[in-house]
Amino acid sequence: MEGLEAIKLRILADAHEEADAILRQARDAVADIKEKNEQAASRLLTEARQTGAARADSVVSRARSLAALDQRKALLGARQELVEEAIRLALERLVALEPDRKLAFYQALIEQSGMTDGELILNRQDQVLGPRLLLQSRHRIAVAHQAGDFAGGLVIRNGLIEENLTFETLIKNSRPTLIRLAADILFAPEEPAP
Repeated sequence: MEGLEAIKLRILADAHEEADAILRQARDAVADIKEKNEQAASRLLTEARQTGAARADSVVSRARSLAALDQRKALLGARQELVEEAIRLALERLVALEPDRKLAFYQALIEQSGMTDGELILNRQDQVLGPRLLLQSRHRIAVAHQAGDFAGGLVIRNGLIEENLTFETLIKNSRPTLIRLAADILFAPEEPAP
């Protein structure tokens, strides 16, 4: 029996050695799989960080562009308000012209119109200028008794033909030029001091 016992011990020893070898191979395989997975996770994490950074840069860039656009819109809006205010003030100054200057201006408007006869319509405030305007005119134009409903300027009516030379219409018809002129004056680049 000793021989049988020795064989049995030998089989057990071989089995332990084989089990230890399998266990070592399993541990090596686990370590290898773990290392590969850690490398893959590290690559994925690096890619995710790069993608996230690129997306963040894109979001920041868009936000900056939108902020710059909003700033330009606000600046443009402020400039438009200033130009509109300048045009409104110009209308007020035209309405408030002293009578002699207004008379000369109205006479020039009549001459430029090319109408030689008809009825002249003035606003209520300028009705007093009518007789003086007729004295200076070489045309057959009469002053209408009824005042027009406009801030200043005049209307010449001859039958169905009407020449509207009111300040409001003159400004409306010259608006693009007036806007450009006001903008050039208001927002001209400052010249460096000598």
